[in-house]
Amino acid sequence: MTTRRGFLVGAFASAASGLILPSFYERALAYIHDHDTPWLPSPRNAGQTLFARFDTDTWYLTLGKPLDCLPEMNWAEIWTMTHGSVEAGLVADHGYTFEQLARVTDPRILEDIPAPDDQADEWSVLEAITPPERAAFDLLWPLDLSSDGESDEALGEIEFWEACDRPRSDYYGVHVTSDMALSCLQHRLNVLGTGIGVEVIE
Repeated sequence: MTTRRGFLVGAFASAASGLILPSFYERALAYIHDHDTPWLPSPRNAGQTLFARFDTDTWYLTLGKPLDCLPEMNWAEIWTMTHGSVEAGLVADHGYTFEQLARVTDPRILEDIPAPDDQADEWSVLEAITPPERAAFDLLWPLDLSSDGESDEALGEIEFWEACDRPRSDYYGVHVTSDMALSCLQHRLNVLGTGIGVEVIE
């Protein structure tokens, strides 16, 4: 599912309306024309950073640098991350403590239970970590980012992609449809006082 939030120009912009003032639009437009990249004014009291990577007419946002590939993790690492300890993870996933497991003799049961130092499969790793694309989604989704009202000047959209048909079926991500829309996103984050900055990366 894809949810879209758009930016509009308005002469009487306010934090509540989310409309973009013509003065900001004109300055951003000039910057994009001169530098061929979005204008991203730094936030006050900067905190978290969203990274924006451009590919095929779209900006893709991540909280943290994009992963080239999933990290390799063993079951001890996953159980500790998801349940607080190795044994707690073993109990949660398979219903045995280490003491109980030591008394199991049925090979059909034992073959289904990985050892703590066995490498976990990619799906289990993906469930254990929060990919940077999903982290960006979770950060931006609750915020009042789009414009309310009417305008003849639409400046692009933010697209929130939820568990859609991607190589990983649980993909969550935030896509921005234009340089101007990315500039407006940074502007809106600044107006809301989030301290969130957007940085362009290759």
